[in-house]
Amino acid sequence: MDAGLVPFVDASTPLFRSDAIAKDLEYYLGPDWKHDAEKHSLHYVQAYLDRLEYLSSQRELNILLAAHAFTQHQAFASGGRILASRVIPKGLGLDPRSTDGRKSFQYSSEDDADVRVQRESVKSAMNELGKHMTEKEKELFVQEHCLVFSMNNTIVTSFRVGWFSPLRAGLSFVSKNLLSSRLGWMAVGMLILYHYYYASTGRS
Repeated sequence: MDAGLVPFVDASTPLFRSDAIAKDLEYYLGPDWKHDAEKHSLHYVQAYLDRLEYLSSQRELNILLAAHAFTQHQAFASGGRILASRVIPKGLGLDPRSTDGRKSFQYSSEDDADVRVQRESVKSAMNELGKHMTEKEKELFVQEHCLVFSMNNTIVTSFRVGWFSPLRAGLSFVSKNLLSSRLGWMAVGMLILYHYYYASTGRS
């Protein structure tokens, strides 16, 4: 690993998710989840893994792995925690008193302020890493960061969920008061347009 990455990795360690994700996969898919996942691996998921393997194998490109780590850790520790506390239990019928099926979004401290401090620590380490990058590395880093979002979006949209689930999920965010307002109905309309856009492009 590039020595310049060590401070960033150290700052990111409290946010590591591998063990927690493995527990959630076992909860949903059973003890053979790893074998099944490898057997039925989605093409887009494998492409993402191949990208990470490539960056790992090229020492001069190791620094670009930080773009992936930063994006994933920040997503889990911010929006992911909101989904885990408000949406996932209701949508999947989970016991809200248990963390089963939601361990990916649980941290050593469940205090939002503590998690926020960890996130800010990673941001500071990321900024410090950027100070030592060459202009070429910065350019490649921005490109890789955009690629992270593109590959993630491709994976997400590869799952066919139809139109009802996104609509129901969207409505769950809309309070009764908001639903009665113009803004509420605008949100519903946007969800419908979202569905028809992806349906027309074959990505619904």
